Amino acid sequence: MTVDGRLRAPARAAAYLLVAGLAVTGLAACSGEAGPERGHSSAPAPEHAHASAGKSLDATARPAVAVVGQYTPSGYKTSPVASGYDWATASGQRISESLPGAHLFQIACSGSGTLAVHLSLPKGNAEERVECGAKAEAVPFDGKFVAVIDGSTSNHGAYAWRIVARA
Repeated sequence: MTVDGRLRAPARAAAYLLVAGLAVTGLAACSGEAGPERGHSSAPAPEHAHASAGKSLDATARPAVAVVGQYTPSGYKTSPVASGYDWATASGQRISESLPGAHLFQIACSGSGTLAVHLSLPKGNAEERVECGAKAEAVPFDGKFVAVIDGSTSNHGAYAWRIVARA
């Protein structure tokens, strides 16, 4: 798995605590790396610190993580293969996966504004618009998946994403 953006390896220990906490609250998301199931949490870049209004990225992203994990369509596993989050103002986070079988990419944004999600899939390229404060968007895929997530400097809040496998 390749994820470009503001990713930090030291988040591994915090990731295990986050996964345990999310399991207790019923939220399906993780960060850090753990064996075959990997997820990533983006650390705040200094230029995006103003977007939090004094909150950390983890605290700001909680509502987006809750929305993205709130609904798993029938036929998909609830535990993510990969997941992460970042500021809604951030641009250029690239998520690249080559996964055998059917999977579902879900993304949600809390706060206000819109994200552009540029997708490169075996069936062709597409762009999804994700409205902050709305329900999660979902994109099914098979095999190679590439997404580039672009926020806007006028956005407020954070976005969260996850990939779940077909059961």
